[in-house]
Amino acid sequence: MNAATVGPEPGNEPIIEPIPVPRMIGPNDPMILPDCTEQLDWEAELTTVIGKRCRHVKKADAARVIFGYTAMNDGSIREYQRKSA
Repeated sequence: MNAATVGPEPGNEPIIEPIPVPRMIGPNDPMILPDCTEQLDWEAELTTVIGKRCRHVKKADAARVIFGYTAMNDGSIREYQRKSA
């Protein structure tokens, strides 16, 4: 298998995707399948939980705004991701 088959090569920087609280569900809540797809794919992710309202935090001060870390299951519509890649 080559990189074109499985996706882009990993970069040197992490992918940062803010997920607002209203988009989150509890650990036993069902994921809702949107009408625009027949299947949700899952992505296991390490998530950083920011515990304070902040903006333009310097790297040296980042630990002061982090509440903790957790595992997250991110449901994705793969068809949309393939069209935007």
